[in-house]
Amino acid sequence: MRRITGCFGILILLAGCSLYNAFPLPRDELSRSPFRHNGQSVLTIVQPLDLVEDTNEYFHADLLGEGILPFYVLILNAGNDRIRLTRDQILLAYKGDEPLVPMSAGVVASKLASSKIAALKLGTMGIAIALWTDYNRSHDYLKKEFPSIVEIAPHEGIDGVLFFQLNEPLRDALGSTLYFTFKNLDTLEDRTFNLSIHEAESPRLTSGNTSPLN
Repeated sequence: MRRITGCFGILILLAGCSLYNAFPLPRDELSRSPFRHNGQSVLTIVQPLDLVEDTNEYFHADLLGEGILPFYVLILNAGNDRIRLTRDQILLAYKGDEPLVPMSAGVVASKLASSKIAALKLGTMGIAIALWTDYNRSHDYLKKEFPSIVEIAPHEGIDGVLFFQLNEPLRDALGSTLYFTFKNLDTLEDRTFNLSIHEAESPRLTSGNTSPLN
C-alpha cells in the first residue's frame, strides 16, 4: 500500500510538471474556412494550420520549423451511402512537388521528443518530467490525428489533422494541393477530387468535379 501511494503521489506531481500544454483543435475556425469542396454528397473542409502561432497553440511546437505542415480536415457525408477513407490515400502536392503521404502522429511526436541529455542536468526528476511531457504530447497528437481508416455513415462526419513532412522549413501552405480518394461502400465505386490552397480572399475551392477513378 505504501508503494502504491508513493507512485500515485509521483504521478500527481508529474501531472503538474508536464511541459506540454496545447489547446483543442479550432472546430469553429474550421467551419468558417474558405477551403472546401462539395461534390457527390461529400463535403470536405480544410484549414491549413500554417502559422507558427497555430502550431504552438495546438501542438506546443514549431512544426513549420521542422518542415512539418499540418492540415485540419473535416469530412461530412451528406448522402445516403456509406463511404470509406484511408488516410494514406490522402496526398499532398506542395508547390508542384511529388505527392506525399501523411506521416503518423506518433512519428511527429517522436521527432519533437524532449532532449533527455538536457533533462539529465536536472537529475532523475528532470528525466521524469521529460518522459511525462513526451507522453502527454504523443497522447494529444494521436487524439487529434485523422483516423488511419474510417467509415462514415450517411449524415455523419469525421475530423482530424493530417501531418506532412516536407524537405525543409516552410512559410505557409499556399500553393499546395490535397488529393482525396474515397470509396462508396454501397456502389463499390472509388472517387477522387483535389482541393488547392490559395489566397483566402479568393480561394480556388477545387480544380475539378468529383469523378470516378480510372
